[in-house]
Amino acid sequence: MAFGHLLMIFIAVLISNTAENAVSVQTGSSVQLDIQTDKLLPFDTLVWMNHESENIVTFSKKTVETEINNDSVVFNQSTFSLTLKSTKKTDSGLYTAKIFGSNNINVAKYRVSVIDPVDSPVLNWNVTMIAVNSCIVNVSCSGHDRTIRETYQSNNCSQKENISSEIQTLTLYCKEDIVICNYSNPVSWKNDTIQIKHLCTPYQSAQQNDHTIYAQVQIPAEMQKNNHPSTTYSTIGQHQTTSLDTETDHTVYSIVCKSSNGRPPVN
Repeated sequence: MAFGHLLMIFIAVLISNTAENAVSVQTGSSVQLDIQTDKLLPFDTLVWMNHESENIVTFSKKTVETEINNDSVVFNQSTFSLTLKSTKKTDSGLYTAKIFGSNNINVAKYRVSVIDPVDSPVLNWNVTMIAVNSCIVNVSCSGHDRTIRETYQSNNCSQKENISSEIQTLTLYCKEDIVICNYSNPVSWKNDTIQIKHLCTPYQSAQQNDHTIYAQVQIPAEMQKNNHPSTTYSTIGQHQTTSLDTETDHTVYSIVCKSSNGRPPVN
């Protein structure tokens, strides 16, 4: 009996020192918080509490009382787990499950962080040709308020990783001839890539085109000054009297009439 009692005390002390587990969940998603012991001691009441020490769920052998919005939490009476639904930033904080009875001990402890997903990273580059089949690519990988820069050669792509890490991690590295910009946090990740070989090829083509010489017909300067052509025509044919435009005709004409007796008319 004494040994059994000591064992119960040992287990109680062990459970009371339940480690705090960090849990990250994407905003708007759900997260399940489980009891952190395989063998739960007999209890009269089990309570889930939030970071403000407010009771979320109170469970006894006879009843289950949910003391916050029923739409935001689900309690499993078989496993005693608590599920937070449609999480918001304000749901971040410490969550604790505790049993009350002959022993009052913590049986679960979670530090919940509700995090927004990362935005897509921005991958920029510029290319410098150093040989016919070789180029240097200057790359910048940006995410939110941080940027990583690196230089790669098309024939010597280093696999070295450049990492900027806090809650959000920005990584820039090269594998074979693929440059990868990866942006992530505990709940999401996005990336962007470029292929160095494809970047170098268009530049080679453009340089070849620059050496092309085109022939162009130019108009003499003296012809460009005169927009109206001066053409002389020679016409062969019957001479025609040139008709001149006249102003209003002021000529006074005298009408001559022939008399019937052959005498000139009297004016």
